[in-house]
Amino acid sequence: MSMFKYQNRCKTTFNTLLAGLLASVCSVSVQAAAIDEAKLYGNWACSHEESDEGTHISAIFDVSYNANGTSRSLGNLKVTVGGMLVMTNQYDFQGNWEIKDGYLLETTTHVQGTNLTNNSKLGAAELAEMFPTGDTDRSFIVELSDQKLITQDEESVNFECSRKR
Repeated sequence: MSMFKYQNRCKTTFNTLLAGLLASVCSVSVQAAAIDEAKLYGNWACSHEESDEGTHISAIFDVSYNANGTSRSLGNLKVTVGGMLVMTNQYDFQGNWEIKDGYLLETTTHVQGTNLTNNSKLGAAELAEMFPTGDTDRSFIVELSDQKLITQDEESVNFECSRKR
């Protein structure tokens, strides 16, 4: 193969790789820009479960996302260790949300909770330690349709929600 043909082949390969890279970057940008935040408005029924080294965490909650950028989440969190119930809490989170670059950003502004294990109100210090107000959670929007919302947090844990009617 002549040097000229070799250079043309390398140039073509490089251009193809560069075009592929640019297409994938543009695809991610288009995907992030293509999210219709109006699909998020309304009420969702969500659940999440995870287990690690004998500890099982289960969260079942309803969340509403309002067009004015506010949200409210009501739900239960249950923690078992070695098959024994350690904690069951009911929570009421209020906050603000926005979608930015394909991520759902949620900032908690108010937290209230009840310890269902012994039916007592959780203290402000206990709540502040567990769920500090002002913190912003950032989750990648994996799927958002009229009926389904799947987000993935920064530890690659998925949260799945279905539209409530």
